[in-house]
Amino acid sequence: MLVMILPLVLVACALPLTTVDVVLGLPPPPEHWVEAWGAPARSVEWQAGPLLCGQVVVPAGESSVVAALPRGAVTAVLAWPVWESGGPAVAAGEQLFPSGALWPVQAEESRLSLCHEDGAVVFSVGKALGRGADLRDFNAERLLAEVRAREFPDPWQLDVERLAQALLERSMRVSYIREVGRTPLELAIPEGVWIARSPMAPMLFGGAQELPTADGVTPYYDASGRRMIVALDSDGAFCAISPPD
Repeated sequence: MLVMILPLVLVACALPLTTVDVVLGLPPPPEHWVEAWGAPARSVEWQAGPLLCGQVVVPAGESSVVAALPRGAVTAVLAWPVWESGGPAVAAGEQLFPSGALWPVQAEESRLSLCHEDGAVVFSVGKALGRGADLRDFNAERLLAEVRAREFPDPWQLDVERLAQALLERSMRVSYIREVGRTPLELAIPEGVWIARSPMAPMLFGGAQELPTADGVTPYYDASGRRMIVALDSDGAFCAISPPD
């Protein structure tokens, strides 16, 4: 295993007075992502507070990086997939979802292994920390266990906004660990193979099918540079692709 030691690139953040060097282990990208667009680089970002954060880019093919993380502070670490060229046709503001882990909760000595399964809950914790949540006495290990116990088919079905808000308000209840509401709808999916933002979501294939659909716009991508949206609002649901066939 190759361990890369790279400088952190900080954006509007401040380093704490006490840090510890931690080896961050990154999981392999999903095979269907690699088959469609090649192996991605990873933008590894950590968040421990509104002004306590950092970022480092790990080139495609590398599986580890060393980062200076706050000693003892609950820190959300996320690895976002990034393609310099030839990646999915994401629209402005869209990204494929990251792997993640919580420091020091999930650490083994000075190593922290990120995984796709925990990406959504770590994302929620990071959002709360970025908004100023005080999690010094919070049982983050139990939160991870409670989310895993629900065995969501796709962990990114978790209502990340509701969970982040509960953490921020210090009003966390087990009942807040829930899926985003979805409506089963019969939809005509355009021909092709469509890949979701979540690394653990199943691919969609063209044809008429019943699809659990969340409110708003859900994007999918194919290997040839097209983007499909599944949209649900008060007027109903529809699929559309860009560029059109």
